[in-house]
Amino acid sequence: MERPIFDAAAALGQVYDLEDRVRGEGLRLFGDCCLWAYMVHFTEWRKDPESERVARETLANCEGRFHGFLASCQKAPDPDSAA
Repeated sequence: MERPIFDAAAALGQVYDLEDRVRGEGLRLFGDCCLWAYMVHFTEWRKDPESERVARETLANCEGRFHGFLASCQKAPDPDSAA
């Protein structure tokens, strides 16, 4: 017995779950990357090599986590295939 309304509701729930993840974790990671990108430029301007090195390493780490997050979003279940 087909139940298209329930299939549609389940698919919509998956979309809302992904939206919640993007708004929460995605924006936090993006904000972290922006902050550390600013810190790299600030430490370059101050000519503080040690702080610049730490800022660059932290920025690279943030970028890696952000790209991993985006990849995990792309692997989310396809609502069209759930139906």
